[in-house]
Amino acid sequence: MEIGRNGESGTHKEERAVGDAWRGKLVCLRAFMPEDADVLLAHYGNSQTWYLDDAVPYPLHLERLRDHLAKRFDGDDGDDVRLAITTLEGRIIGTIAAYDSSMRHGVASVGLSITDAGERRKGYGADALCVLVRHLFHERRYHKVQADVHAFNVGSLALLRHLGFQEEGRLREVHFTGGRYCDSILFGMTAEEFDTAHPEYRLEWGATEP
Repeated sequence: MEIGRNGESGTHKEERAVGDAWRGKLVCLRAFMPEDADVLLAHYGNSQTWYLDDAVPYPLHLERLRDHLAKRFDGDDGDDVRLAITTLEGRIIGTIAAYDSSMRHGVASVGLSITDAGERRKGYGADALCVLVRHLFHERRYHKVQADVHAFNVGSLALLRHLGFQEEGRLREVHFTGGRYCDSILFGMTAEEFDTAHPEYRLEWGATEP
């Protein structure tokens, strides 16, 4: 995706489509639709997906998952939101969320899962997280985003560090999964840190004079 591309005349920048706000270099973010349940059910058939997220639940029922997605689609939880991650061609590959958001303090937590195991480590997660964080910082005026990750989830730890999140602490033995307790690693990033690390994600709206 090109940002602030010059027009043919060279005298002003092109206007940008509103839809670009939810489009990154590799992915788009969109609301869930009930029909996404069939795809996600197949993804969540891989127990490792649940294991990396939190814990392995009982097998999911398709209708229950459809009801869950319908509520997410119809509901209004303010800045707490869960969205689908799709490729630029529209194929759903994961989910991403902002939660525990506080407009008073300007802080929100973020998390994501590339539920399609075959699409991990291809840059989709990093791009999706930058698109969501950009929205929280540039449209909702949040000051900071936070994330907590299981200490054994080396992929997510590497992703956050690569994006410039700062490690801020460790909670010892606060999650139980796989027959053992594990630590949670806490990360944070401020709006200023994001803009410095990722200037390519800034959107420039409308036509402006040079």
